[in-house]
Amino acid sequence: MQMLGTRADVARTAKLGAAEGVGSVYTIKTDPKNKVKRLQELIRVHDHYTENGVRHILVDASLYDGADRCVGPARLSKDWIDAQLNLGCPAALTDSPFIERDGERALRSVLEQAKDLGPDVVAVLPMHPHWVGTNTSKLIEAINDVGVAVAIILEHSNDPYGSQKTVHGLVRILNEVDQKILVLRCDLSAVGAACFGASVGAIGTTTGLRHIYPRPTKRSGGGFHDPRIGLYVPSAMAYRALDTVSDATIRDTGPDIRWRCPCRYCSGGLLIDTVVDEVSAYEHSFAAIAHQSQQMLGPDSTAEDARRTWVSQCEHAQTLCQEVAYDLGIGWPTPDFFAGWRNAIIDPAPLRMA
Repeated sequence: MQMLGTRADVARTAKLGAAEGVGSVYTIKTDPKNKVKRLQELIRVHDHYTENGVRHILVDASLYDGADRCVGPARLSKDWIDAQLNLGCPAALTDSPFIERDGERALRSVLEQAKDLGPDVVAVLPMHPHWVGTNTSKLIEAINDVGVAVAIILEHSNDPYGSQKTVHGLVRILNEVDQKILVLRCDLSAVGAACFGASVGAIGTTTGLRHIYPRPTKRSGGGFHDPRIGLYVPSAMAYRALDTVSDATIRDTGPDIRWRCPCRYCSGGLLIDTVVDEVSAYEHSFAAIAHQSQQMLGPDSTAEDARRTWVSQCEHAQTLCQEVAYDLGIGWPTPDFFAGWRNAIIDPAPLRMA
């Protein structure tokens, strides 16, 4: 899971992650000059709330984000890499700039600098979705030429993996790149990426951490913030507002299995009986996504099992969303990413067994 690296967010997610066996990607929002200090602070908070001292964490400097984002080419910080590794992170993420649609020079710069920084370094590639959906071959060639692990983060106003081209491009990358691939700052497609071979898939705990928003303009403003409590609905594989889930549960005269959840907090009960406020919504959503992911990616699942289970669940959730909207007459949009992943299983690229 990927969350903000604030004291409050680290405190409430460190214990959750340890309980669910889920790693964390902390996203720092600070002046670039202060990022090492912030890293040290969040590690202290993380360690305070975990018992075994094992740090299944990565830290994203997120210099590529916001109105004043850094755009490549740019020099990567060795101090930032050293600080992560010295503090016990299993790998160090580069403090990469944003890579624009035509930014091949920036792409090569990030890859080559990351390679020079050492074997435990991951080249973060925050980029325009054109690189994955259309310019796929050039991206694959560049990564394989340099030979370094990469973390893909895409820009989009909603969900970059709502495009079938982007999903199919990602599947190609996962099959044809010889290095480890991480998919960060993502929606539920992070689970699909892991099922198709990504070494890490990180789902943002807030909408702002599920993709990179395009750089705001003077006219675009700050965007709309929905103040309602949101929660993850496992059967729909989607986040919904609590009042919408409550309305749907009351209207649904059929079996209530759609509105139940097996996570440690719900214990098979109705979502609306467990989720009553923002805190319980966060805990349930974290645990429910972890449980669902582990069902697909458990130790007894083969790579082929994981792929087919993910695609099957996308098909089931897509049908359920359509049925809920039609049968109950409420606003229940179907996430766009289902369509791309439903066809991924017949993608001509062979499964890479690693």
